[in-house]
Amino acid sequence: MPTPIHADLKIAEIISAYPETSRVFISHGLEALVSEDGLRVLGPFLTLATALRTRSLDVTNFVRLLQEAADTAKPL
Repeated sequence: MPTPIHADLKIAEIISAYPETSRVFISHGLEALVSEDGLRVLGPFLTLATALRTRSLDVTNFVRLLQEAADTAKPL
């Protein structure tokens, strides 16, 4: 089972474990982070908390949205 989502995870870790969460990033104006280039350049180094701080987004709420997206994904 993948690691539960939390603010200290890197963006690339989240998308790798839970690809379905990319829609949450996109819907909040963070599409550049989950693009191919964004994941390659920033994703391995940028934590969720730091990314959300740059947009003044609430970490607790965003983590909840990400977890809901991950939980509703269909198992492979």
